[in-house]
Amino acid sequence: FTMAPLSLYISFYTSLAKAISTLIFARLYNPQSPPYRNLKGQNAVVTGANSGIGLSIATALAKQGATVYLACRNVEKVHAAVASIVSQLGHEAATRVFCWKVDVGDLHSVRAFCEKWGEEGRRIDMLVYAMCLDDMFVRHILTACNNI
Repeated sequence: FTMAPLSLYISFYTSLAKAISTLIFARLYNPQSPPYRNLKGQNAVVTGANSGIGLSIATALAKQGATVYLACRNVEKVHAAVASIVSQLGHEAATRVFCWKVDVGDLHSVRAFCEKWGEEGRRIDMLVYAMCLDDMFVRHILTACNNI
């Protein structure tokens, strides 16, 4: 009968202590909800809002009263996202959640979006680009929409 090396015992008991402490602290942790802020009268444009983090952000903004414009390139998916938000927040949200077609990878599409936005006389209070985009897109859309 041979004994395992001391380092193996130390590694095992260290891992066991970490696991037990994680379980104990997990039971003590009280999750905090994000603070509510009244966003009525504010316009938010969220790109990539037809699924994932973009949809979650759009839902949270609509829940706080913002008028949310889901800017996506696939109209069918974004209509489904709007329906999802309205079903979660109630029929009143349908008057504050809109879908606009824009392909952020195509500058002509972004320009057309901004021209339409400007014609309707809106301002952008919040711009959330929930896609992997660089700073150049943000500068372009804000410049094209005359909001700098």
